[in-house]
Amino acid sequence: MRENKNKLNILTYTTLFPNNTHPSFAVFVRERIRFMTGVMNLKVVAPVPFFPSININKKWFTYSQVYKIENQNGIEVFHPRYFIIPKFFMSLYGYFLYYSTIGILKKIKEYFNFTLIDSHYAYPDGFASVLSGKSLGVPVTITVRGTDINLFPTFPRIRNKIIYALTHANKIISVSQALKDKIIDMGIPESKIDVIRNGVDTSVFYPIQNVRDELNLPKNRKIILSIGNIYETKGFQLLIKSLDIIRNRQEPPLLVIIGEGPYKNVLVDLITTLSLNNDVLFAGLKPHKTLFQWYNACDVFCLASFREGIPNVIFESFACGKPVVATGVGGIPEVVTNDNGLIVPELSAEKIASAIVKSINTRWNHKKIVDHAKIFNWDFTTKKLFSLFQSVIRDY
Repeated sequence: MRENKNKLNILTYTTLFPNNTHPSFAVFVRERIRFMTGVMNLKVVAPVPFFPSININKKWFTYSQVYKIENQNGIEVFHPRYFIIPKFFMSLYGYFLYYSTIGILKKIKEYFNFTLIDSHYAYPDGFASVLSGKSLGVPVTITVRGTDINLFPTFPRIRNKIIYALTHANKIISVSQALKDKIIDMGIPESKIDVIRNGVDTSVFYPIQNVRDELNLPKNRKIILSIGNIYETKGFQLLIKSLDIIRNRQEPPLLVIIGEGPYKNVLVDLITTLSLNNDVLFAGLKPHKTLFQWYNACDVFCLASFREGIPNVIFESFACGKPVVATGVGGIPEVVTNDNGLIVPELSAEKIASAIVKSINTRWNHKKIVDHAKIFNWDFTTKKLFSLFQSVIRDY
């Protein structure tokens, strides 16, 4: 993409970004970047762990197959490798990331004179970006998204790195008020933190009718949908247990799960134990642009996470006119109201079951839900980001 000299030059730095081997990974970050290209010149540095091209571990081998440079939606994306020892020396990951990538940042700056580093995730990305900003003489913003604030600070050796990064960043962007409050509790001044939520592309996510035939889903059965990486902390096991509880009261809805992950085998065993094989469908990974069909096929979208920032799947569900049942963690209660869904007050299969039953028996105003989704549009988010970046660059 040819650089527009009248626009800001921004370098996005993040390990949370899709690539050719993980096309569905952290799509929400790419979506923000995609909309920003209308008003800013952007390049992305999205490091991936180094692993040799030896197929001895399926998960890690895929990193060796990631292209060094990609063009995604007209955006130049670099994937430098960084050193990492999985599950060991996590307190050093920020240094590993910085020393592995500062060279390519310097090379990019020679021909693309970026005046701000827009980093995502407080650690290790934010920490490494702050060190890079000091080396290159440019300001740094850090967008915090969830686990980096909800979980990582509980590890003492990482907490001090996170506090260092947040203290030395020029501005912090939080995707929810709940995350902002936690950052303030860590001793970071409130004035340094802006809440700017993610958006939803309503040209991709919108209501449509009669999609179940195309997806081979039953027409005459209630369907609940859940989307996410299949980890224990995403709470899919609670959704499955809730079906067992509902079954004792009425016909259970069909639970459709979109995603993959290491906890799937545990869920399969649980489904077998509870004899729910006809009540749960694992649909696998789906391209982001096709998810709107699945939202439109369901009656209710469900999220049983143990912790979150504000997940984009909620906005996508709203945009398709579907109500949400979700655990009241992170910033979820900031966007889920009585008009568009139900908050589950605790991590309990019994409470989730009650909320699901109530939701599938409620006559929702689907147009009102769609209208609510329009509040969370990327154009509004982009304007706020542009204004913030301008002020950071001006004041640096």
